[in-house]
Amino acid sequence: MDEVKLQERQLLAKSIRQQQMAKPRTERNLLLASRDDELNKTTPQRNPGVGGLLSQS
Repeated sequence: MDEVKLQERQLLAKSIRQQQMAKPRTERNLLLASRDDELNKTTPQRNPGVGGLLSQS
């Protein structure tokens, strides 16, 4: 996966987290949370290598 796609996924994960904080965790939010967890695997917090690549670009 290229860096642009990674950045898009990180922005998606971030927006999902913001939506979840703004309203109660309904069944739909729980589904989004599990998807969010998958997306989190590519964020700098969990993968410093990827974060380093993104910050250099």
